[in-house]
Formats: sequence, structure tokens, C-alpha cells
Amino acid sequence: MNFYKKSPAILMVLMLAGCANRTQILTSNPSEAGQAPVNYRKTVQQHLQNTLVDPGSIQGLVIGAPKLSKCEETYYADKIYKTMIHGWLVPVQFNAKNTSGGYSGKQNRYYWFQGEKIKRVTAHDPATEYGGTICSQPL
Repeated sequence: MNFYKKSPAILMVLMLAGCANRTQILTSNPSEAGQAPVNYRKTVQQHLQNTLVDPGSIQGLVIGAPKLSKCEETYYADKIYKTMIHGWLVPVQFNAKNTSGGYSGKQNRYYWFQGEKIKRVTAHDPATEYGGTICSQPL
């Protein structure tokens, strides 16, 4: 009978212990940012050519200069994942046609480079919190 009185407390402890192990932190070191990308303009243009519905319709393409930055993102899957990326942030702005054939209006993309390689592309302003992402720039 004593076991049944203690079992809710034991169950709660086990549940809390399970939650504590569900967070995984993935991080990069600031040194992994590497050198500032030199060919970032060409890389961004190639990426847009490969990902836009109608890449020939790009208007008003503006590619900013790389700035050393960091970004922390939290997302949920089977666990809670927190990632920290150090890299070179390149802001990009453009207008292009969508699947309906009309122009979408000004779009922003933020490219995260480590050296010459794209590590992440986001569509929201990295200076704000959006969906669990907090970014800062420059370092």
C-alpha cells in the first residue's frame, strides 16, 4: 500500500528527468566562421538561380557586404535543439515572380557563410527574434 502512495512522486521525478535530457545543444566555434567570403556575390546569385521559381525575373537585386555574426536558434522535433552558428551574414534583397506569374514584392534573404560555403539561409531579419531565432551582428 505504501508503494502506491509514493508512485505519483516517483513518476513525476522520472518524467522531469526525461525532460532534462531532451535538450541537445549544437554549436559552432567563432573560429568556424573562417575568413570572410570573397565570392559571396556569385554564390548568392547561383543559389537564387537554383531556388527561385522564375530566376530570370529577378529585379532590384541588392547583395550586402558580409558581417561577422552569430545566431542562436531553438527548434523542436523529437528533442529540443538549440543551435549556435558563427558566420558571415550577407543580407540580400530582391523582387521576383512567384508561381502565379506575378511579382511577389520586395523579399529579404539572409545568407550565413562559413568561409566560402553557405551554412544557412533565412527569410527573416536576423536582428529580431523570430520563431525561436535570436541573432546578433556584428560580433
